[in-house]
Amino acid sequence: FHNTMVDRITSRRPESEMIPRAEPTPSKALVIEDLESILQPIFGNLRKSHGVVIRSSRGQLDADIALKLRVANGTHTAAAHTMALTGLVMTDVLSSDSEESKLILNYLDSLVANQIVPGVEATTDFTATKAETQAVYEDWRRRLIHAHFGLSTFFITQNGAAKGGIRIGPTIRELIQSSSHIQCSTAFSLAALLRFLTHTGTKTKEQNLYIGWFDPKRHEEQNLETGSFDREKHEESKTIPYADGLEYNISEGWYCFRCDCIIRINGAETPLPMALHKIGLKEQPVAYESVIASYLCQPNGGNLANISDTSAFTTLVRAVATLYARMMAGDALMDILGSLNMEASCESLVDGPYNCTIERFDASRPLHYQKSSIPDDSLLLETPLAK
Repeated sequence: FHNTMVDRITSRRPESEMIPRAEPTPSKALVIEDLESILQPIFGNLRKSHGVVIRSSRGQLDADIALKLRVANGTHTAAAHTMALTGLVMTDVLSSDSEESKLILNYLDSLVANQIVPGVEATTDFTATKAETQAVYEDWRRRLIHAHFGLSTFFITQNGAAKGGIRIGPTIRELIQSSSHIQCSTAFSLAALLRFLTHTGTKTKEQNLYIGWFDPKRHEEQNLETGSFDREKHEESKTIPYADGLEYNISEGWYCFRCDCIIRINGAETPLPMALHKIGLKEQPVAYESVIASYLCQPNGGNLANISDTSAFTTLVRAVATLYARMMAGDALMDILGSLNMEASCESLVDGPYNCTIERFDASRPLHYQKSSIPDDSLLLETPLAK
């Protein structure tokens, strides 16, 4: 018996569900752990032609799996929620020259170069060099921008709450434990994930089934003429299934999703989508902080409880809350993404003193000045204060 890792994605051609589309051969389509050198030498000759890799040393396969989760799966999750919310329903839009494609790819490039790679360098869970990590992303990026690689972005969002902890959480943990900055790119990935998992409040017939809504501004302006969706213009007004019992309708502006993440707020257990819904559509960032922190600490959520007592974790929560509040207020996700300094510390997003040990609403403190973390044209500025 050999432990293995398989990395091969097959999607269907638009004209038939029975005809697959071919993607470029991944450099690690099949990784086989062969610690006792049982396999015939011919297997070693299949790497270039078929992406078959033989690992003969203990720990190498573990590194392959970890890199796949952090780099390939991590960037897939980081992109999927934003793309789905903005009506980019297939990842093959990334093969186009559209402004959305360029923006998403710049976002992923920054996330990998400045967050995921340093996180891998800092980890003690497995061993991988910077060059190996970069090679994984280069291979993955080559696949992402291939016209025949496309997957439904909604399909990728499934089980998003847990994927945030499995795919993005390890990078956050390593960066905080190594005293490295969490940047705006990472904060945005979490905010978009939570925005996708926010329930409208509409009743559903099935437990753990919720209704979300598309990015309002993008939905109003969507012409559905970018990426692969123009092949389906005749279905613009139709309800499209993307998984068993899950569907979306762009023209009506809604989608279904499942989420089984339960968080604790004030001692009571609440499903994450309901907890986000109960706060309200337009609130100040501070209103969302407790729910975001609870999600990030849940084992089937962000899974970051072991670093929740650090000031860096508190800063991250507040940064995510700022971005999420802007999304809930109606700021377009692509506008937010385009205005962010990806490499800046997420500390720059926090509205208030940077020192997280100081109570921000202490009336005895003098006025402080910093460049506003909220753009002048943000709809969040129109959100009333809590009474």
